[in-house]
Amino acid sequence: MQNLICSSDAYALLRDGQFQPYTQLDAALPNQFCDGVRLLPLRQGERLTTLGGTQVSVLSGKARLSSSGRTLTDSLTRAKPFMVSARGDILQAVEDTVLALADRDFLDLVSAWHELARHVQETGGVAAERLTQLQRATPFRRMPLECVEAAFACMRARQVAAGSEIVRQGIASDTFFTLTSGRAEAWQQGFNGSAPHKVADLGPGDTFGEEALIGGGAHKVSVRMLSDGELLELPRMEFLALVAQPLIQEVTVATAKSMLESGWSALDVRYAEEFDEGHIAGAQLLPLQTLRRQAETALSRTERYVVLCNSGKRSAVATLILTQRGYQAVSLKNGLRESALDLLTVQSTPPAQAVA
Repeated sequence: MQNLICSSDAYALLRDGQFQPYTQLDAALPNQFCDGVRLLPLRQGERLTTLGGTQVSVLSGKARLSSSGRTLTDSLTRAKPFMVSARGDILQAVEDTVLALADRDFLDLVSAWHELARHVQETGGVAAERLTQLQRATPFRRMPLECVEAAFACMRARQVAAGSEIVRQGIASDTFFTLTSGRAEAWQQGFNGSAPHKVADLGPGDTFGEEALIGGGAHKVSVRMLSDGELLELPRMEFLALVAQPLIQEVTVATAKSMLESGWSALDVRYAEEFDEGHIAGAQLLPLQTLRRQAETALSRTERYVVLCNSGKRSAVATLILTQRGYQAVSLKNGLRESALDLLTVQSTPPAQAVA
């Protein structure tokens, strides 16, 4: 089988070929095109197993469905893509063929964003093109669209110059930041005065500042611009109401206990020293300050996590970060207080599944 084609050229092929629904979508979609649409060449005789919920358009050639024997062509799928049934299906190329495979939920999402951008434009919203840029930002992709629109209305745009320090570690702030253009770096001062180290490269669509807003403390990193760029800034109260609340699900001790008994995993985001003093049996340790850079290797998206800390603040931040990244996670409300430890069962050191 040949390699997937994924580029703005692929999007142009679909639009220029008058394939629906691509002609109705925003011209800026190539920025997100690879998230949910692929072009796949098949040689004659090659077979492809497709998942339920996949929409198939034939750009050239012919492909036969194994379930029904029906042959799909460009003329049959140009006005409306073929929807693969929930059970999935197998497609076999009758001749050399190029298919466009689209995730149905992805197309629904980008269509909704497109219509929301048009609504903002028609109702006099400022710089509606920035709303399309927000689609790159992970938190906003998972928010209800009514919250996205309300948050956007509260944002202010700020032009920033290369070298500008946007936030400084140890200093409190009341703003949530979305980078819409330009590049930046996040640096963190080590413990006990050790040298700062870079923890993240930031580009368009990246966000920062949520930890200080949810936890009510100071920033854990410093962010400095590498180039000129633009930020969208959202005040703290609007961030908590419109961004954090829809994405952070908190559960009581009783609910957490039931979830852990039914197969959810305990994820402890405290410091190792706190973990050693007492923790839930079988809990995985992943301190909040290392979660951003270690989540991809330390956690699994097939697992479900009950996130724990002492007060519920760090676990809320961790839950927000994990939810933004596609993990299923809930936060223990009010944290591991004495009653919670008693109900959830405590295990002393050595740590279980500790992550350095």
